[in-house]
Amino acid sequence: MEDWERKKEQNRVLSRDSIVNMNDVMKPIIEAVANLQLTIKKSLENIDFSKLQEFGRAFEGFRETIIKYGDSSQRFKTYFTEMGYPPTYELLPYEVIEIVELYETDKEKAIPYVNKLMLEKFNSEALNRMLELWSQSNWTQNRAGIFKDIVRAHELGLYNVSVPAAIAQIEGIIAQGFSHDGKMDGSKMKEYLVRLLSEDSQYSFDDAIKTFYFEKVLVSFEHGKPLRSFLSRNAILHGADVNYGTAENSLKSILLLDYMHLKLTEYFGESH
Repeated sequence: MEDWERKKEQNRVLSRDSIVNMNDVMKPIIEAVANLQLTIKKSLENIDFSKLQEFGRAFEGFRETIIKYGDSSQRFKTYFTEMGYPPTYELLPYEVIEIVELYETDKEKAIPYVNKLMLEKFNSEALNRMLELWSQSNWTQNRAGIFKDIVRAHELGLYNVSVPAAIAQIEGIIAQGFSHDGKMDGSKMKEYLVRLLSEDSQYSFDDAIKTFYFEKVLVSFEHGKPLRSFLSRNAILHGADVNYGTAENSLKSILLLDYMHLKLTEYFGESH
């Protein structure tokens, strides 16, 4: 019995010593945690929660805009093409929503609104950023000088020059991208475009661009007959259309060239 009591006392002393040692070890950790808690407390005191609420409201507004953009994207592609423009990824979500809402409210007001918006948005600075991206592509370095002349002609208001040059280069980069040899007729061009513009996701403009090119650019004509499009490749390059040289048509041609260049670069990469 005495042995048991003695062992119990020894264990009590050892436990006390262990606790003391443990306290020595844990003291700096406990102090660090306390300091951290104090820092967090002070930081929380300095937070303006009204600003967080404002941020939350702004984020909620952004989320609603994105949802609206998704709902409007399909209609936008149709409306934009009907107003004579190839869709572009450069438009911001709220701009897309505004265009759709205005078009559905008053189509006659939507057309001049879009013309003004596009010419202001794609100013000299924006077009030169576009030109810089084209110039960075190794596979079209042989056309860099022509691309530059197209943008410069547009900036100078020489739309009778920029439009046919841009339209010709669209065909040129497609032929180059697909390594085409020989005559390029309309059916072969359509075949390449079907292959190139095949993405069918909700946010892709491929289908709308294909429709625009087939219905607005690859349009047949006959000399002496009314023109069927404001941007008919054949009517312009064969001299039948003499009224194509507008700022809007020049920008449309450049945007179409930009989209085709982007798609060809994605489709083939920089290796071809």
